Amino acid sequence: MNEPIVNQIRDQPRLLRELCGREGEVESWVKGAGKSTPRRVWLVGCGDMFFAASAAALHLQLCHALDVRAMRSMDLRWCRQTLLPQDWVVAASVSGRTPRTLEALRLARRSGARVLAISDDPAAPLAREAGEVLILGSAPVQLLRQGIYPGYATQVPQTRTFLAALQVFLAAGAHAFDVRLCLNEIPERVERFLDPAEQAAMKIAAQWCNAPLARVTVLASGPTYPLAQYAAAKCLEYAVPAHAQCIEEFNHLEMFVEDERSAVLALAPDSQSLQRWEELRGSYRLLGSRCAEWSIGEGGVLPAVEPLCRPFVVAVAVQWTAVALARALGRDLTRWVGGVRTGEIHPLSQRNVRGSRICDSADDFGDDART
Repeated sequence: MNEPIVNQIRDQPRLLRELCGREGEVESWVKGAGKSTPRRVWLVGCGDMFFAASAAALHLQLCHALDVRAMRSMDLRWCRQTLLPQDWVVAASVSGRTPRTLEALRLARRSGARVLAISDDPAAPLAREAGEVLILGSAPVQLLRQGIYPGYATQVPQTRTFLAALQVFLAAGAHAFDVRLCLNEIPERVERFLDPAEQAAMKIAAQWCNAPLARVTVLASGPTYPLAQYAAAKCLEYAVPAHAQCIEEFNHLEMFVEDERSAVLALAPDSQSLQRWEELRGSYRLLGSRCAEWSIGEGGVLPAVEPLCRPFVVAVAVQWTAVALARALGRDLTRWVGGVRTGEIHPLSQRNVRGSRICDSADDFGDDART
């Protein structure tokens, strides 16, 4: 059976190599004509784009001490008074039509900040309003321009956009501060890991789905936490109940309701997170939870790669995990949302995503905006 999501996962090394070949274009796009080094760079988006922004910002903060911050599109309104003309805002929306990301872009422009856009549609509102846009080339423009929001009733290949956006966010934040990253190593690392990750994900799904599965909790910490959020989102696309949690907060919250119906997936691509997971794993098993991990070291499947490549290989691991779980639970992988209530969910999603009022004035932010 032709499963679009599988084709998208396997196509990612090609797309990442293509983006590496456009490194000069990314640098020119970031630098602009006569633009000075920014005070701060804000990476902005919704959903997958926010998760990619968070992963990129954390890497640039922790590994290069750069003042790069990730922000949900809607939340930028609360920071608008701190935005200065010396700030840059990089706003990403694959369709270029995400209302809250458009709102964030407008707020940034109103504050005098320089605005850059990442999209797949050069004619979309986000690209038109930003003026400066970089096209990912990850999804067909003709599908993005259809009336139904891409990724719901219409089949649009968007799985590969996460890694593409992550790479561009990293490059944009680094170039803004005259730091160059070794991005050329990423496509090879991803390609080499595709088959081992698929096989490991199938084993996890086979172990987990031989009994009723009520929920999956994806655990991570530090720079890997955005990947846990992404993992939960990929599972939810195929109606696999899942959510993300910091590994420490899990012990204070969800641990109290863990039982044999639940599963815990730990993302441990480094020695620190692996050590903590090994300390905790026995307790979850005593509660009856099904446990698995994507980890390094003896018995682990994740390759021990440099920090720059870690979010990319972890993303591939969780993509395959979502696919394997969906197959094992009988979901329809030929549909973008292979859930059990798509007929009800599509109209609700349309109303919530498309029907929201966008704030246009300071009055819309309440008294706090004027203090």
